[in-house]
Amino acid sequence: MIAPPTANGRQRIEAVECPHCTLRSEVTIPDGDLEPKVRTSRALFGEYSVVNCPEGHEFWVYFC
Repeated sequence: MIAPPTANGRQRIEAVECPHCTLRSEVTIPDGDLEPKVRTSRALFGEYSVVNCPEGHEFWVYFC
């Protein structure tokens, strides 16, 4: 599910699937043109958010 853009017209909220248990969590996409990429480990560079699913699993969402 993709939410409509925020007041600045660029951010959006999107649900991503936990790579450990497949439960979904919401993450804010900082720029409407970027796509979220779920990862189980942290990269050395790039814009990302740390997400915790309802089961407590931690994963990273990068924006490409």
